[in-house]
Amino acid sequence: LPHIDRILAWHPTYFNKLFDMNNLLMIGQAPLPYIWRLYLSILAAASVNCDYLVKLQEEEFLSKGGDADWLRDGYWDSVPKKIRKLSEINALLCFRPWLVDISHIEYLSKGEHSWAIGELIYAFIILATYRSLGALISGVGTSPELDFGYNVSLNDDSEQEDYSTKEQDTESLVEKLRSVRIGEETLQSSVQDFDDSAICLNTSSEFELYDSIEESDIEFYKGGWHHISYIDFDVRKFRIFHVQDYKWDVEAFSLVNRYFPDIAVMLDAEFKHINELSYGKFNDLENIDTRPFRKSVWYYVHRLHGILHDDFNYKFVNDFLHRRVKVYLKKLVCTPDLITKKDVADMGVNLQPSEKVHIALLGAESRKQGELLYGLKAITNYNLSQR
Repeated sequence: LPHIDRILAWHPTYFNKLFDMNNLLMIGQAPLPYIWRLYLSILAAASVNCDYLVKLQEEEFLSKGGDADWLRDGYWDSVPKKIRKLSEINALLCFRPWLVDISHIEYLSKGEHSWAIGELIYAFIILATYRSLGALISGVGTSPELDFGYNVSLNDDSEQEDYSTKEQDTESLVEKLRSVRIGEETLQSSVQDFDDSAICLNTSSEFELYDSIEESDIEFYKGGWHHISYIDFDVRKFRIFHVQDYKWDVEAFSLVNRYFPDIAVMLDAEFKHINELSYGKFNDLENIDTRPFRKSVWYYVHRLHGILHDDFNYKFVNDFLHRRVKVYLKKLVCTPDLITKKDVADMGVNLQPSEKVHIALLGAESRKQGELLYGLKAITNYNLSQR
């Protein structure tokens, strides 16, 4: 990934962890054949319509002796039935992970062409990893289909808002960051605060475009489940995922660690590193504690997927995230193929190119963790139901 490598080089410590994790996941010992792992990465990239990543993984798949028919429209039946059984849950984990439950795990783990629990866990990690990577590639402008290059997407000011307004909004944000009191971010919020934090620009017209976009030549990878597309998480319709009931660093980590301890440790280190990564700067200002901003990004993305942290003050999201940052993040983690040049160029406040990438990394990793929480919790609940 030459372009994405160059962009991630702005954050070398994170890049090293991502690189090591990917090597372990795709090349290390695993319950799934290498060819299958590559094919799952293609399915994940296709689910977020990242043609660039799909083509890269297809080339690797073929170079390692993969069956070319698996990559051809109209030959879906040539793909092993066991892989095809993942089609529905792959679509749900991508767009509506809150709908994944015990019944999906039971369908996959029983009957003909069944998946062992360890295999499912491994598959879920591959899907979440490459979905996150596909979103990141679109989010920082490395997808050629977006028609804006590596330099333009992160540095072009031609479509930005009024300069004076952006200066004022940046100064206001920095002042808020400087005035946050210790412990203020952990004040408990109401469900209403949680709900309100998802409000951003009226993007309904943009998101409605999703269903009308002309089908690409990678649509067949969705295995007939292309009708499952993104919908907003509505707290009045769906059950909120309370993190205190199923935490990454307790229940989810424990489940992965039971089967794949090396991967569990590396995943955990990756999440912790991106959460703690800071350079003490905001734009060109030094000695700024950006933790409230970074936490707001992480928890806002979780909010979009119905995940509630009871120990976070959700008023921070609207205080610290400009509406254009929220629009960018929502597209990044929900419909990354709809990200435009303006979304990346203009985030409403003055940001260095490396800071825009940092925001994208936080969003992509938060999305990955959220997807894993839903998938792993369904597996945990299924395991409990079988006792």
